[in-house]
Amino acid sequence: MRKTYKIIIEETISDEFAVTASSEEDAVKTAIERYKSGELVLSPGNLLEKKIAVMNNQNEAADWISF
Repeated sequence: MRKTYKIIIEETISDEFAVTASSEEDAVKTAIERYKSGELVLSPGNLLEKKIAVMNNQNEAADWISF
């Protein structure tokens, strides 16, 4: 008998952005604000990792598998 399974796929991507600021702290704050406003977008970005897992009965991801 076939069943339906909940599957989670997670990707980790990265990209590099230039941010002008007076300090590292200000650069991080500015980058976060620009990211949240949609100005800094990691698309397509550099794919670092991808994983897949099946949700268990407690609605938690079971063992993650890199693929």
